[in-house]
Amino acid sequence: MLENLFIIFLLSGTFKDYFLFYHLKLPIDFTLLSVVVSLIYLSVRIILRNKLKVNLSLRNRLVIISFLLFWLWMIISLSYSPSPKYAYTKTFLFSTNFVTIIIVAFGNLDVKKVIKYFIYYTYLFLILYFPVLIATQMRIIPYSSLSSLGGQYLSLGLNLGIIVLIMKFSRLRIFSTNTDNFIFYFSFILLLLIGARGPLLFTVFVLILYYLSRLAKVRFKFSLKKIIFGSFSITSLVALLIIYHDKIKALFDRSLMRFNLILATNKGSSINARIEHLKKSFHLLQDPIVMIKGIGIGSYMFVTQHIDTRGYPHNILLEVWVELGIIGLILFLMTFFSLISYGRISIYISKLLLLYLALNLLTTSSLVDIRLTVGFFMLFFEDQSSLPYSDDKNLTLTA
Repeated sequence: MLENLFIIFLLSGTFKDYFLFYHLKLPIDFTLLSVVVSLIYLSVRIILRNKLKVNLSLRNRLVIISFLLFWLWMIISLSYSPSPKYAYTKTFLFSTNFVTIIIVAFGNLDVKKVIKYFIYYTYLFLILYFPVLIATQMRIIPYSSLSSLGGQYLSLGLNLGIIVLIMKFSRLRIFSTNTDNFIFYFSFILLLLIGARGPLLFTVFVLILYYLSRLAKVRFKFSLKKIIFGSFSITSLVALLIIYHDKIKALFDRSLMRFNLILATNKGSSINARIEHLKKSFHLLQDPIVMIKGIGIGSYMFVTQHIDTRGYPHNILLEVWVELGIIGLILFLMTFFSLISYGRISIYISKLLLLYLALNLLTTSSLVDIRLTVGFFMLFFEDQSSLPYSDDKNLTLTA
């Protein structure tokens, strides 16, 4: 139950987009509701079990302390941030990451269950999203009809990349061998269709790193079961391509168009806007004072466009450096490098998955959007374990 509530909390922003699209109004903010329900459930479970277990090693505590110090520096920066309102909003929204830390530290989560719920909800969102996307690409309905779902291709692309890499690198099966293989390939196909350039490129990059590291150890094994399953999968895929060729073509055309923009002179509004943000950020960093202490949390849009609202350079390192200076950047990097440098074996959450999440932070996310990334980094803690000595058939050596 707590695993389900945990994923609902991590994906609460996506839930709200769909509620808005389908005109479902709640009397309370859904993220706040998920926080309250999760913490109440966690508290009741601890009381009923009469046992408080804190799953934190010394290294884990150091990571959390550096994370806390980063947030405290963010609070200090409020004293010189020119933003009159959004700076406080951003500081509060970032603090919701501590809910993630609390749930993982005190909840004794089953990582495998967390992953399953993550897959279930991601596929639910995809079922709701793709019909609308296909209708807009085939000009059945105007693109403006996407409204609140306009940016879902990025968040769903990020989620699909996570699923692909978990299915590939997990040392134990999530469901079964055939099911895990199907989810791996199907999720990768959906990632190709959805048009999220960053998640697709980073997924491919991480997979290439993995295969290069395994190149010298490649061994091909065939069995009748694998041949039958492979033949059935290929036949099913061909049948789907034939039946839905017009809809799939529309999605592929959109994905190819978005990738072609990378090589074009006019790279499209998305990439052009990112380039402009990079220029503005480096211009601000030419001031030695800004380089050291930053312009203040939440003030990027106020300083660059004189608007007190959400805005960021679309590169989380630049965002931290511009708003919180080199001091904030060091604290931020301390947290994540100490996570990645952790040496024990994990079963479900690979370091290559953490690399994928970190790469995505460099192109899309803001500090207020990293709840899912923080969640998986914390699950990496929970997943720390020695591999079992038994000859369990669920044990595989794919990572």
